[in-house]
Amino acid sequence: MDPTKHPLAVITMVYGDYPFLTRWHRYYSAQVGAENLYVFSHGNDPEHRRIAAGANVMNVPRDGGMVKFDRRRWKMMGHLVSGLLEFYTWVIVADVDEIVIVDPKVSTGLIAHLRDRYGDMATAPRSI
Repeated sequence: MDPTKHPLAVITMVYGDYPFLTRWHRYYSAQVGAENLYVFSHGNDPEHRRIAAGANVMNVPRDGGMVKFDRRRWKMMGHLVSGLLEFYTWVIVADVDEIVIVDPKVSTGLIAHLRDRYGDMATAPRSI
């Protein structure tokens, strides 16, 4: 493991979905710290910034026609991940209604599980 990198960042993109963002932010803040969360607010909704206090909230304009939306958003998030991997060992990218949970019988949390399972970076897969 590279000691100059933080272990884990988490990225999502959200439009509305306040209950999901609330759960997402609460869960991942406890796992990795709010400062390691990245939220793309699709349409610059001020409620996203309020709910995701302490996270890195970035605004993305909402195109009414949603032209090539999925392709554009995943490409954008992929570019951010490429940059963040210079500062983080791992990055989770998922929709706001998708949460990665480690069985408490297996590990105490996401970072501990990743370190235990994939801590030897020489043999760890490039993506999980």
